[in-house]
Amino acid sequence: MVKNYLFGFSFYLLTGCVCLYGQYSGGNGTVSDPWQIASAEDLVTLGQSPEDYCSNFILVADIDLKYIPFMSAVIAPIRYDPNSGYVVIAFSGVFDGNSKCIYNLTIDTLGDSDPVNDDANYLGLFGQCSQAVIKNLTIKNGSVNGGNSSYVGGLCGYNEASHITRCLYEGEVKGNVYSDNIGGLVGYSTWLWFSDDYLEEAKLEYCGMIGCVTGGYRVGGLVGQCGASETIACFANTTTTGVDSVGGLLGEYWSHVAIANCYALGQVTGESSVGGLIGYSQVIAEDKGISNCYSACKVNGDYHVGGFIGYAENEGVVHNCFWDIDISGIGDSSGSEGKTTDEMHDSSTFINAGWDFVRPIWGIQGQDYPKLAWNNPDIDNNSIVNWNDLAQITAQWLLKDCGWCDNSDLTGDLAVDIFDLNYLVNRWLDIDQMSDHIFSITIGVGHDYSSPNDDNDTEYNFELKVMTDNTVDHIDFITTSNHSVQIPKRGYWASEGPDGNFYTDWDYNVDLNAYEWSYEAELFNLDDLQDYDTSGYGEYEIIIYYQNGHIHSVTIPFGVPETTNPLPQPVQIPLLIEINDGDYITTPESVAWEPWSACNSLQNSLIYFGLDHDESGEEFKYLLKCEDGVSEMPHLHEGEWESSLAFAVWYDFMQNNVPVSIYKYTESDYDFIIIP
Repeated sequence: MVKNYLFGFSFYLLTGCVCLYGQYSGGNGTVSDPWQIASAEDLVTLGQSPEDYCSNFILVADIDLKYIPFMSAVIAPIRYDPNSGYVVIAFSGVFDGNSKCIYNLTIDTLGDSDPVNDDANYLGLFGQCSQAVIKNLTIKNGSVNGGNSSYVGGLCGYNEASHITRCLYEGEVKGNVYSDNIGGLVGYSTWLWFSDDYLEEAKLEYCGMIGCVTGGYRVGGLVGQCGASETIACFANTTTTGVDSVGGLLGEYWSHVAIANCYALGQVTGESSVGGLIGYSQVIAEDKGISNCYSACKVNGDYHVGGFIGYAENEGVVHNCFWDIDISGIGDSSGSEGKTTDEMHDSSTFINAGWDFVRPIWGIQGQDYPKLAWNNPDIDNNSIVNWNDLAQITAQWLLKDCGWCDNSDLTGDLAVDIFDLNYLVNRWLDIDQMSDHIFSITIGVGHDYSSPNDDNDTEYNFELKVMTDNTVDHIDFITTSNHSVQIPKRGYWASEGPDGNFYTDWDYNVDLNAYEWSYEAELFNLDDLQDYDTSGYGEYEIIIYYQNGHIHSVTIPFGVPETTNPLPQPVQIPLLIEINDGDYITTPESVAWEPWSACNSLQNSLIYFGLDHDESGEEFKYLLKCEDGVSEMPHLHEGEWESSLAFAVWYDFMQNNVPVSIYKYTESDYDFIIIP
């Protein structure tokens, strides 16, 4: 239970719950047998049963809420408790929309002209969700009117570390000029911070908003305010109006995670910090930033107005992004590159910038803007594109008012037409090789000397990274000693044990347009590495569990490829000769290290030397083949610098059509200070 202070009063946020058996149309709330929501009465029962908020639910029929108006959120609304003040019990379970629709959601507070009404905040189908999963849901003809309220969205008012995927809202979301955090889909989306060792990020994937959004501050076509909330392959086609920090996709964005492969269409109007995609960006240099996005919105504003971003504190975090100069009426913008409408309708504009039209993430049909390719043409998930999938397309043919159209909208243009048929025909009889969804695997072992002057101050590291697409649910890996670890589909997680520190992470890799699953063990004793079979030639089993129920296994040898020889472990402590840890030095300065005894006897060996300056974000990296161990240090400005020197042995090879890299390294760290 966390006590929060907002708007001059206190309320308690409760994120845990005790699951009790409620009365729905079937099921028992478990993963294998979720509660079945088949009627408006079931949905209202869920909203009134916070004891069930940690359970699993599935929508088994379309629901029409036309005659059921609400004055607060349907599920997880803010409530007043005379003993505790205002209370929100957040939804923390799983809600699977099952490709069904909720029609005519209507939420209206006491009206635009009324004074601030504290108990009307947190509005949407879900008032607040925390560490929840909401997926495969369409809300059509929705109307959410928050008046003065804050945290208002069509789907969710306040999203804390939840995973929202394949959700679409069509309709209106309204606040007045005093309202804050107003978004078409989500009002405010952010992380959940536990400690320095663990945080859970929010994730929005494959979501969209069509309609109009009106508010005061931090108003976005998709999300009003987005902080540490990964937003991947989403779009908004809206008329968005606000006062300050108003964007076609996001009103305000601050984060260390990615906004990637998104677009905004429509019109954006505000007074200050008004942008076609983002109104106000606070992203700093070290953050992943905004990649492969575009906007084609008419933009109107008075101060800090941009075709792509209204105001950006750092333009260097925008990569390969564009906005339509002709449509926006704006000739400049922070970060991105302006193009004419003709150029925006030319696929070469985006292909030359490295956008992915092959896997694909994007598709472009005729003279039009790129659209997101939402679905695999294997619609029925039987691992082959055939007549069954064609039948799915036929059943939805020429429909435009069907949400994701039972996964038949393959091109993401919200219609089932000739473009979807072409997409399917071009992949006719393709067999879904599950290894195609595993883009690469990397396994490494390292001896990390934290202090080069003390060889007892050593960590023994094991590292695993697996790159996949978005269809994977979780990953297991097993060593030959049956040491088993699972990487769950969640953000950064750290745990401590008597033998060391352990980390897992699931994150979007902007550069590779793929999801990176990682596991790292920092062990205190060399013997503990034996659990990971690193002493000789062993094999790892990487087991991929897909969302559609498929399970795929890849066995990775850890040793010199095509032999039974173990991968040698560099054991010499990497020592610099002319620079010691903690030295005061001037530049330029030559850098030399003790010769590595294995340097000339091993193939696939290298020396890594890197420099990093925390305050400025400057970083210099050198990956060198075994040479004489001397290089010229670049001219570094005054301040504290960190250096890493490593000797490494590595091999790259293919295993079951998957690129694999394996390596062992020995690394030592140095800190030194540059003086004038």
